[in-house]
Amino acid sequence: MFKPYIIENQIRITEFFSMFECHRDKDYFFPGETHDFWECVYVIKGDICVSGDERVYHIHTNDIVFHKPLELHKYYNEAECGSDLLIFSFNASGKIINFFENKVFHFAATQENLMHELIDFMRAKTDNSQFKNLKSYLNDTMQSATYLQYLSSVLEQLLMLLYEESAETSASDSPDVIIFKKAVKYMNKNLDKQLSIDTLSRECSISSTSLKRIFTKYSGLGIHQYFLKLKISKAARYLKSHHSVTEISELLGFSSQGYFSHVFKRETGMSPSEYLKHLSKSE
Repeated sequence: MFKPYIIENQIRITEFFSMFECHRDKDYFFPGETHDFWECVYVIKGDICVSGDERVYHIHTNDIVFHKPLELHKYYNEAECGSDLLIFSFNASGKIINFFENKVFHFAATQENLMHELIDFMRAKTDNSQFKNLKSYLNDTMQSATYLQYLSSVLEQLLMLLYEESAETSASDSPDVIIFKKAVKYMNKNLDKQLSIDTLSRECSISSTSLKRIFTKYSGLGIHQYFLKLKISKAARYLKSHHSVTEISELLGFSSQGYFSHVFKRETGMSPSEYLKHLSKSE
C-alpha cells in the first residue's frame, strides 16, 4: 500500500498586474510610488539605485529587488550605457511570501536561467522584445489562462529557489543613506503629528538644504510629500485592520475625517470606502 504525501502550497501567485521589459537611459529617474501589491525589479543588464521605504540599494546585473505591498519605492539608472530591466507586479499567498519583504537578491546560475526562460517565453509571444504590458497580450480567454499559468508557475519556482538558496544583497550604508534612513524612521514614529523640516533637520544633524537634497535623491519627492505618502500608506494598513475612518484620521493627525478622506482619494484614486470594497474583492 502506497502512502500519499500531501502537497502544501508554500507560495502561489494569485494575480498579475503588469510585466514589462524596458531600457532606461543614463540619468533616467522613476519617482516614488506605492500600491497594495508586490512589485519586483530585475536587472537584466546595468546598474540602478533603488529605494524601498528607508532602505537604499545599489543593484547590478542579475540582482532583483522585492517591494512589498504599500512600500514607498523608486529607482534611477546609474549605468553610463543605460540599464535593461524586467519589472513585474503581482499578488501572492502562502507560508513563505513574507520572507521576501525588504529583500534584494543576487541570482545564482540556476535562478538566472529560470528568469531568462521566462523572459524568452514572453519575447517569443510578442512582436516586440520590449513587451510593454502583460494585459495587452491576453485577448484570447483560453490562451490567457494558459499564458498566465505558465508565467505564475515559473515565478513560483523562482521564489521557492530564492527561499531555499538565497544570496541576499545588503542595503547601502553611505553617509547620505544613513541620514535618509534616520529621517524616515523619525517620520514613521511621528505620523500623528505635523512635520517641521527644521525639527527633522536638527534630529538628523544636517542642514535643511542638504536634507531636501537627500530626499530628492533617494525618494524623488519633497520632504512633506514623502511624509504624506507615509501617512497614506499607514492609513491603508489601518483600513486593512478594520480601523474606522474617524479613528484613522485621529491616529494620523488629520484635522478632520473629511479632510483625511479627501487626501486619501487624491493620493490613491479611491475613497476609503472604495478602497475597502477593493480589498474585499481581492481577498
